[in-house]
Amino acid sequence: MSRCSGIRRAALATLSLVAGIGVTTGAAQAAAPLPNRPSVADWRADFEQMISDILVLHPEPFTKTGKHTFQRDVEILREAIPTLTDEQRLARMMKLVGSLGDGHTVLEANSPAYAIWYPVRVIEFADGYFIVTAHESVADLAGAQVLEIAGRPVAEVAAEARAVVGADNPSALVERLWALHNASIMKGLGRANPDGGLSVRLKLSGGRVVERTLPAMRANHPRYQADGATFEWRFRPEVYGTPIGTDSQWVTSFRGLRATAFQTADTTRPVHLTDRRPYNSRALPAQQAYYVRMNYITDTDFIPFVQKFLGEVDLLKPKHLILDWRQNFGGDGSKVQYMTREFLKRADAPPWGAIYILTGSKTFSAAIGAIDALVDHLEVTIVGEPSAAGFNHYGDPTYRTYPRTGLRLSVSTLWHQLSNSRDLAEFVPVDVPAPWSFADFAAGKDPAVDPILRGIDMRSIPVIATSDGGTAAAAAYRDRAARFGGLWWWGPPSEFALRQSCDLLRERGRLADAVAACRLNADLHPHTWNVWYNLGFAQRAAGMLKERLASYRCVIAIAPENWNVPTLQRLLAQPGNEGSEMAPGCPAGR
Repeated sequence: MSRCSGIRRAALATLSLVAGIGVTTGAAQAAAPLPNRPSVADWRADFEQMISDILVLHPEPFTKTGKHTFQRDVEILREAIPTLTDEQRLARMMKLVGSLGDGHTVLEANSPAYAIWYPVRVIEFADGYFIVTAHESVADLAGAQVLEIAGRPVAEVAAEARAVVGADNPSALVERLWALHNASIMKGLGRANPDGGLSVRLKLSGGRVVERTLPAMRANHPRYQADGATFEWRFRPEVYGTPIGTDSQWVTSFRGLRATAFQTADTTRPVHLTDRRPYNSRALPAQQAYYVRMNYITDTDFIPFVQKFLGEVDLLKPKHLILDWRQNFGGDGSKVQYMTREFLKRADAPPWGAIYILTGSKTFSAAIGAIDALVDHLEVTIVGEPSAAGFNHYGDPTYRTYPRTGLRLSVSTLWHQLSNSRDLAEFVPVDVPAPWSFADFAAGKDPAVDPILRGIDMRSIPVIATSDGGTAAAAAYRDRAARFGGLWWWGPPSEFALRQSCDLLRERGRLADAVAACRLNADLHPHTWNVWYNLGFAQRAAGMLKERLASYRCVIAIAPENWNVPTLQRLLAQPGNEGSEMAPGCPAGR
């Protein structure tokens, strides 16, 4: 469904990240201290340079945290630096940068001194915090639920770990548990043991509750030789772990498979777990569906992949085209325009029945630009969970390194306004929620894909309205409101999107459906004058002359300064149009 796009930037967030897969051998090693510790003077110098870099490079760093609040926190940390350990300095500086609330502006370690990790990967699901993959040295922990860390509830410690990493919104914070896995940062937060070990209380997959100490282990994965201390490992899907050992040494919570099992396709597995390579497409003829997963946008293989799968879609003409962007962290935004062209070539006679875009807490950066391009030009439905940023966000990070202390700063340099200037939404609106529980993940179930494949109507309310009419859309909305109304991040479709459905139905001569769609829009957005004006317009086309006058009276009552009011007043003053009756549901008539 088209949407007013507002001001656009040609450049979208670009991350030079390569997610190729390499398999070599190597054993995990225990952490050992490294020499050449930076001095207090080194920390002070890099701290001052980091603050200066943020102020110079970021377009507007104080949109989330006020300038004076940030300055006070800077001064407090400046005075505290001599009294802190290296790990505390690292954690405090990271938290200061994280307080800016920008997912592209992040401070992280970039020195072997901090390349010390725990042999598990923890993710928060709808039903709790779980270890989705574990190093073979602690293989029995794969699938365990984390209950406590360092004697405290896991949610409390997770919040502390998330605070040291910047994020655009609460959904992004769900994904950004990265610091929880690093022994140096956890020591800096006061949660790790003196030797770096992390005491945890777990509920194993079999139900038994145990207490364990996760060992702090030196990074030695061959893939991360240059990035052993950074968060680069986060870009890989959930079956892969921290920079310890090799992929073959990590045991997942799905059927106990090794991570390397997901480097080759296996169509006997659920479609979303066919593999966990960056790109995958799979025809599902029995369900009249075609599934596509795109984990990032490269400057090399992204467009050929798009051309390839759309060529197959041309031949197969699926009823459902599913674009899974839940693991898509971004990439080369300059390639989005070429993807858009491939879809627009088919827009007049689309070979698909419906397009579904799946989003989640990892959907970020250039992926947001790609979704915006499709939403802007096609009828699409967003299914899943909130993305890690909204259509309007900061991006295009540049990097600064501080060799004396072993730190690296990523900082936004551009403001991307992909929607109108009044759009303050922190994430891409979700049409149909599909929260993922660990129980579903471990069982191979997909709350976003499975219902589509079973034939459940997962189309957005505006798409249903355009296709099936306003009455069907109203019934679908009531059903979803009953099921998802308790989710803080879900709400009714936008007034603009439903207005477009109403207009399309009227233009196509489906007047009863148009009136029903406009009526639904008025029910959902009663304080917006547009809904009553468009309802009256549809009622006039349908010959409902009395009803349209009542709708126009509502426009005048709730927006007396509107430019349409003089014309409407002249209409209402004509003989036979007198009266005071307001349209049902008009807030001015209550």
